[in-house]
Amino acid sequence: MLTYANSFSCSANKSKTEYVLTFRQCSPIIDEKGASKGTNIETVSQIVLNAEGAVGLCALLNTILSSGQQKE
Repeated sequence: MLTYANSFSCSANKSKTEYVLTFRQCSPIIDEKGASKGTNIETVSQIVLNAEGAVGLCALLNTILSSGQQKE
């Protein structure tokens, strides 16, 4: 299952042995007249990684991004 996220954050414990990745979807709140009344922010997923997993994910993302496969 794919979930769309357009915002994210990362936090770590003091010893930097575990990381929490939080993915969010931000969307406008539109009233009945079509005017924007702010932004709705919903957490769509949270993932906990150990340090080894976080380093691996970082390396994988860097490889993909540096290979020119990202869309502009």
